[in-house]
Amino acid sequence: MRNKAKVTGAPVDTKKHESRKPKSSKKSQNASSSKAVKLERAKPKTVCNNQNGRANCGLDKTRHSSGRPPANPSPKNRNDGEPLVAGPSPKITDFGVWLKEQLERDPTHNIIFLSSSEGLDTLTDMANTEKLPSHWITTLAKLLTREEFRLSLMREHTDKIFGRLSRSWTFLLQLHTHIKTQLKGTPEPKEIMVYLWLMEDLQRRSVGTANIWRLLPLEDMHHAVEQLDDTDAKKELVAMVNRLTERRNLPAAFSKQEAEAEYLGAEFRNISIIPDKEDLLQPHVSAHLPVNLVGKPYKSVTCFLETHFRLLREDCIDPLRQAIRTYRNRQFSAKELHIYQNVQISGPRCGEQGLEYTASFQCFGEDIDWEASKRLRFGALVCLSCDGFRTSFVLGAVAQNNLKGKAVRGTRHRVSIRLSSVSRGEEPIAHDRTYVMVESTSAYFEAYYHVLTNLQSEDMENLPFTKYLLELEQHVDPPRYLLRRERGDEYDFGSVFPSIKDSIGRSTINILQGWPEWPTSLDQAQLQALKHGLTKELSIIQGPPGTGKTFLGLLLVRLLLANLSCRNGPILVICMTNHALDQFLEGIHKFEPNVIRIGARSKSVVLKNRTLRKLVGSRKCRSEFRDLLTAKRNARRRKEFVKIQFPARIRKLKQTLVTKHELSNIATQEQMQNLFSVGLEFEVTLARWLRGDMLPLKDSHPADESMPFVDSKEDALKEPEGSRKESGRSSMQSWPLEARGEKIWQRKTGQVQPSSDNLKGVGPVEGENEMEVGMFHQFQAMSLAQNPEANLELVRGKRSKADEDHVDDHSDDDDDDEYQNSKLGVQFSLDFPYVWRLKAKQRRILHDYWLGEIKRKYRQQLKEEYEKACRGVTRINDEIKLSVLRKANVVGVTTTAAARCRNMLQALNSEILIVEEAAEVLEGHVLASLNSCVKHLVLIGDHMQLRPSTAVHQLGTNHKLDVSMFERLVEGGVEHVTLEEQRRMRPSFARLVKSLYPKLKDHESVSKYENIRGVNSNLLFFDHTAEENSEDTSRVNTTEAKLVVELVIYLLKQGCYSAQNIAVLAMYSSQITEIRRMMKERASVSFPEGYLERLQTMNKKETPVPKSTMFQKGRTRSTDITELLPRVSSVDDFQGE
Repeated sequence: MRNKAKVTGAPVDTKKHESRKPKSSKKSQNASSSKAVKLERAKPKTVCNNQNGRANCGLDKTRHSSGRPPANPSPKNRNDGEPLVAGPSPKITDFGVWLKEQLERDPTHNIIFLSSSEGLDTLTDMANTEKLPSHWITTLAKLLTREEFRLSLMREHTDKIFGRLSRSWTFLLQLHTHIKTQLKGTPEPKEIMVYLWLMEDLQRRSVGTANIWRLLPLEDMHHAVEQLDDTDAKKELVAMVNRLTERRNLPAAFSKQEAEAEYLGAEFRNISIIPDKEDLLQPHVSAHLPVNLVGKPYKSVTCFLETHFRLLREDCIDPLRQAIRTYRNRQFSAKELHIYQNVQISGPRCGEQGLEYTASFQCFGEDIDWEASKRLRFGALVCLSCDGFRTSFVLGAVAQNNLKGKAVRGTRHRVSIRLSSVSRGEEPIAHDRTYVMVESTSAYFEAYYHVLTNLQSEDMENLPFTKYLLELEQHVDPPRYLLRRERGDEYDFGSVFPSIKDSIGRSTINILQGWPEWPTSLDQAQLQALKHGLTKELSIIQGPPGTGKTFLGLLLVRLLLANLSCRNGPILVICMTNHALDQFLEGIHKFEPNVIRIGARSKSVVLKNRTLRKLVGSRKCRSEFRDLLTAKRNARRRKEFVKIQFPARIRKLKQTLVTKHELSNIATQEQMQNLFSVGLEFEVTLARWLRGDMLPLKDSHPADESMPFVDSKEDALKEPEGSRKESGRSSMQSWPLEARGEKIWQRKTGQVQPSSDNLKGVGPVEGENEMEVGMFHQFQAMSLAQNPEANLELVRGKRSKADEDHVDDHSDDDDDDEYQNSKLGVQFSLDFPYVWRLKAKQRRILHDYWLGEIKRKYRQQLKEEYEKACRGVTRINDEIKLSVLRKANVVGVTTTAAARCRNMLQALNSEILIVEEAAEVLEGHVLASLNSCVKHLVLIGDHMQLRPSTAVHQLGTNHKLDVSMFERLVEGGVEHVTLEEQRRMRPSFARLVKSLYPKLKDHESVSKYENIRGVNSNLLFFDHTAEENSEDTSRVNTTEAKLVVELVIYLLKQGCYSAQNIAVLAMYSSQITEIRRMMKERASVSFPEGYLERLQTMNKKETPVPKSTMFQKGRTRSTDITELLPRVSSVDDFQGE
């Protein structure tokens, strides 16, 4: 038993402990040197109880260093041979010192310690102390509302801390009084915000507990907020008070789930992202889907979010729906769907994030190059069916893909999947069945899933910039963080424009006022766009091709970094593609090395040491976050413990009979009493019941031979006499079973049959032996698989199993008709209390239902237990990543990764968000990246170029899903800036787009480009009539590819252009692959060895390769020729370069 300390300081009687002599401890001896206090040593093991029965408050040096409060010194009874124990109880001020010590520690350390049993006990001791000093509560509020603490991803840990406090009425009452007292003065907005945060966290842990609201002074808080001056801080406080008030007004009788559902207040938040059977069997896109409003305002945030949620969800599942429809119609086409046949499922097994199943399959149709294709990649949505998608639908997502090489028809391949849903009434998966698996070809589920999840989030109700996003207000206000800066709107431009000081005499500018003129390479439109980006909280910058959108974005980042050193969180940069993100971050890295890139698909050499994965695994990280790494190791141990136990526990799912303990949680109380009303052993009773016997009774009196009842162990294996009678039943056999049993009992014993209550605890009847138990085990070998939804009949008569097998045809037919024509449903029959009245078939059906429910609950329990262990590891991993990200100045991420890491990015508390190529991003993806912390949003793009791509064309044309946030705001008249001077294209090229950009002007530099050598025109068009071929979802034209390749070879032979000067763009991935293949083949036979290397080297010196050296024999080529050839890319990847 743990030692306990009594905070009242009362003397402790130690006589009863004198017989206990603890062993000496070196650790205890060393602990005596604690610099905080001196702890007494006592021969007896003193027990000192506090007011609340909590653990002791006195600690040795080691324990004190982890955060427990020190005990008062006491020099008495020192004995170096005894362990340290608590002396007199600590004074109240000791907790004040302890709180200050905790406040000086890292918030991560606070979370880990306070959520431990030791920390929780200490926190409870303090919370239950009467007459808490005011400064204790103030310090505690500051401790629990620090940003790193409040926004921590270790929610299970913080839930324990706030949950313990919310259950302490002593603390809540004193907190109520303390807040009311503090509000009587003139508190600062920051002080009010601290208490609001604390109240919100306490309330969140108390959903469904109405009484806690009486202890949170919301009315006083509201009155205090109203007395503040009108500032942005006041607006935040008012919004928070209103949010708490709304939650308080929920009905007190609501459950937690009901309260959360009511608080969300929207039906779409309860829609499953995973499609169900009805979704997949719809013939086409629903006509009731909403339309994205372009040029019109939305009436509410809920309507806005619901529109994008429903459209995105439909865009995700319709391709799979059409693939299933195509399969059912036997219109197989590799272009429309991917089919995998003869699928065998094994598992489950423990994966990284949860339980996984292994699917072994064969490919349908042509051979597949796994490494080149995008089939069955991580996160892809698949649908399995064992009946051709008529009634069986099992959804899952690919969890692991180790497919390599090429798939040859007939060979088997394996992939791991995580099952998501099943059709009603069916086992999640059947290992003895063969499935067909279908994969959608156009919608990548992983990219949709996290976006849809975020759109359903409760936090999205606090969406920022609603007056622009919903109401389309044209005038945009300045960023709110400018108002809290000590220097206001004064920015220093000296680091970006060194010449500004020489021109205007100073390097600072008040950006919200008129800007002076100074010599700069920026044109007027770029300068206006720069001002717009710095002074508008929602900045929209449109840039036609070549006008310097990316360049301007880099200038914005550089100025913001130079002037907002005290901002909240790093600047967050989001791009649609990995390539665009790498390019933008490389530009930032030139002037800001403290950049971190999230995601593992970076191909940048410059950023290879600045990826989040690399930094988390560094030695510096291991030394800085030891507490978190220790917590991570502990979480991994818990996960491994569950994982080791899993194989043994999963074998329980193979059982064929129920057990008594499991049955007691499934069957009704009346059914249990009826089934075991005579006190026989469980195995014997269940065996007889499943066999079809009547209610077994045991007595010493001779049995009436007319009664079909078992009297001995030999009779248990015999057929009841009269079971082969050719006609009729005895009059008693026509009685209800319970009535017959009661009459038999009365005739044999002369007394009334005892009730089930009187039989509780009665052991097995004397005379039963292993023969009955043997019969029980025989049933384990029987196949009891029946349709769990079959109807159960309630019958008045009763026959044994032998009766059912051997009665005459007339009687058997009647019973079968009665069984098959029964109109009683399963739901009614499952609660029928008199289970001994059922026939053998009905009993087996009921038993199979019980067994199925037991397995289902057990399977769900195993799944939840392991996934909880996985989440524990993941959350600590995310907390480590978050700690690393907080030290960065710029964080870059793709839109997909931003949706996946939304909780982490929200906890990062970034105020500035920059979206590059925003016009190519679906609005739902941008919404999923927004949170209430964002105060400044910069959208850079051009809606006149590429629109966002959708998987379903109809959703783009009819429902406006392909209209980006960027385009919708521009079309709605929200304030924006357009760049007007292009510096990339020749004037002959620019004239082609003048119809789209009437104000587009050419910079003088583009008129100085020299003409291309070897051709008579700088702009050529090839016209041909060769048809293209379809390959899967892409297309290829070999004739066009040959023309392009021959032109490239011709230009390289000029001796003045290297691979770095030439780029080939194509629209389809298959065309890109074909051009690369042809180019490599032609180059290997068109140039002598060493020519391309010399061409590359001489081109760097701007010296043409002499034609005399064109066919000069060179060195043996040491590198792959592909590296010496021009880049072949898609238009999307190359855009902006």
